[in-house]
Amino acid sequence: MKQKTRQDFNRNDLDSVINYHRQQKGSTAEVINQENNFEGLIFQDEYMKQIYSKFLELLLVDATYKLLELRIPVYLLLCVDGEGLSEIVGMFILAEETKAVIEAAVGVFKKFNFSWSETKVVMSDKDFSEREAFTKCFPGASLNICLYHNLQSFRREITCEKMGISCDERYRWLEILS
Repeated sequence: MKQKTRQDFNRNDLDSVINYHRQQKGSTAEVINQENNFEGLIFQDEYMKQIYSKFLELLLVDATYKLLELRIPVYLLLCVDGEGLSEIVGMFILAEETKAVIEAAVGVFKKFNFSWSETKVVMSDKDFSEREAFTKCFPGASLNICLYHNLQSFRREITCEKMGISCDERYRWLEILS
């Protein structure tokens, strides 16, 4: 943002970030506050809204923790376009990953995306708070765990010690599951 606007921003100045995004045509930036404490920032620009309105059947959700100096989670919501490419359709920066905060963020997303009820599948990781929040907020959608996290769980649970199997058997089972 600093490079694009050629303005000097304090990297952790929430007001500057919100004001910048609200000034962009068609953008939505909303803060979730509880008792004057920052809980989250929800952002969506005009392009993100257009993509979501066209490809809203599948919503992919994941969080990353290494984008900001503050080490707080940044949630990305993605859709898959007609070319099979993922497109970012929303972003949440959350102070904590509780069910209540995630639900509030998803509620803001839904408020600005009127066709949200047409989302049929939500794909996420295994985080329980996240899954509970999206299940509640998208009651008509099926909630799936992505292949990567499924295989990660199998690798962690199918061990020689836990299952009483040989290394070769473990390898074969993981190969079949993959």
